[in-house]
Amino acid sequence: MQRKQKWYFNENLVRKYFESKWFKFLDSNFTIRWGEIDLIFEKNGVIHFIEVKSSDIIDDFQDYITKSKIKALQKTAQTWIFRKKLDLEYQFDLVIVKNGEIEVMENFLF
Repeated sequence: MQRKQKWYFNENLVRKYFESKWFKFLDSNFTIRWGEIDLIFEKNGVIHFIEVKSSDIIDDFQDYITKSKIKALQKTAQTWIFRKKLDLEYQFDLVIVKNGEIEVMENFLF
């Protein structure tokens, strides 16, 4: 499977996983000049901004979340919330897809 196909497959896998846990899908691939958020869900009045990472060989995905990436995610999320005119709590979840297995790191920025 090519890299882009694998990424779309894994993102869809993560979307189905969250929907199976009763999360409400809100948006995907929200992109602005300074950043992108892969998936956005809501559950129990909390918005979950999901960063999807996938690889079959890398073990520590927190190395991929640099300070500049964190700032970009926060700014992008705030822009999305502002545009949707929402006033809800939110958090950032990192989802790792490795060999078809999903690992969720909730609220990974704090």
